[in-house]
Amino acid sequence: MQCFLTELAKNRQLRFAVFIRAQGLSNITIRKKRTLTGNKSIYKRRFLMYNDIMKIILASKSPRRKQILSEIGVDFEIIPAVSPETVDYSLEKSEIAKAIALHKAREIFENHKNDLVIGADTIVVINNEILQKPVDDNDELRMLDLLSDKTHTVYTGYAVLCEDKTIAGAEATKVTFNCLTEEVKKSYVKSGLGLDKAGGYGIQDGYDFVKSLDGSYYNVMGFPKEKITRILKDLKVI
Repeated sequence: MQCFLTELAKNRQLRFAVFIRAQGLSNITIRKKRTLTGNKSIYKRRFLMYNDIMKIILASKSPRRKQILSEIGVDFEIIPAVSPETVDYSLEKSEIAKAIALHKAREIFENHKNDLVIGADTIVVINNEILQKPVDDNDELRMLDLLSDKTHTVYTGYAVLCEDKTIAGAEATKVTFNCLTEEVKKSYVKSGLGLDKAGGYGIQDGYDFVKSLDGSYYNVMGFPKEKITRILKDLKVI
């Protein structure tokens, strides 16, 4: 076996790859940095064992995002971003959601450069007005009045930061509401379920709000599961 490995390992890169396989390690990304010292080429290799060393951090305390990321099947910890958001609200609505998600992810990544950080933010838009979290019951009731029997768009911005990579964007889902009765609206506001949600409602809360959906259900919940899954697969994290 040793002779076989020696024959294969004719250069440094191949020898390193054989060593990795011989150790039974998996999910490893190898980074090469070439530096020159006189006439010698020195390759400094750094590798991340995603499952063993690098942490995945969710920069949000949202229970919905925690739930959905758990469903993807990765181990992660939660470190919520807390600094005030500074956003140019003259941007396109999708860019606003993206910018807020980037702000959250960058805040946490600043102190976790060797980890992978995920940020997300959701806004609800109707008649060009951005509906974020209601400030009180009256504000929530106003939002439900605006959304009743109309179509609105939910944008969830996402940002994934890892080493020298920044992957960010926003997913959009169009949601059409049923005509909500005063009884339904007041009952939901009284429940308190919508106070921590963009647009003042949660699609998963069990109320018969939604008539139709064009796009990702998870995106309306606040975390584009399908998109994040693809990104993590591309990064060889899952």
